[in-house]
Order: sequence, then structure tokens, then C-alpha cells
Amino acid sequence: MTRSFRLFARSVWTLFALLFALTAQAAFTDNADGTVTDTTTGLMWDKCSWGQTITNCSGDSASTHT
Repeated sequence: MTRSFRLFARSVWTLFALLFALTAQAAFTDNADGTVTDTTTGLMWDKCSWGQTITNCSGDSASTHT
């Protein structure tokens, strides 16, 4: 490979990684009610394990459910 091609390929991969990272960060919305929504898929998750406080996910111990 020539030096200019390697530089071009590295630049393309760097740009791809940067775009992917920005997309991943922007894909989630904090609903301010203890849940987070993935804006791409519409799936919603709890921010903390059940049994923990919503403000900082600490305090009580997480509970187990079947």
C-alpha cells in the first residue's frame, strides 16, 4: 500500500468512528421519571435496578424478581 492510501484509509476509519460515537450518544432520551428511551428503537429501560433510588441509583439494595 502506498503511504497516501494508508493515510486516506485511516482518515476514513477515524471519521466513521467519530460519527458512530456521536450517533450512539444522541440515541437516548432521559425521560426524567427514572427511565431512559432509545430514540432509534423506541425501547425503554429503568435507569436503576429495582429497589434503588432514582436520583443516583444508590441507597437501597437492588431486588431480585423472577
